[in-house]
Amino acid sequence: MVNGKVFKTWKADFKVIENDNSISVHEAKGFNRSDDNFRLKLSLFFINYPATPVYVNKRRVTYMHTPKGVKWK
Repeated sequence: MVNGKVFKTWKADFKVIENDNSISVHEAKGFNRSDDNFRLKLSLFFINYPATPVYVNKRRVTYMHTPKGVKWK
């Protein structure tokens, strides 16, 4: 619950173990990148797992402390 609103949890499509045994998360579903709920879920993921790379539709996503929370590379 955030600010009195209940949000669904985010479950990524794939957890990938890379050749160097590091883990990355891949989201392949189509979605609206301006969706504030999804941005909040990604921001919370980055806060809890800052070293884990996230890819959304083959694009790397990074976290920046901004009002929107996430930045698309």
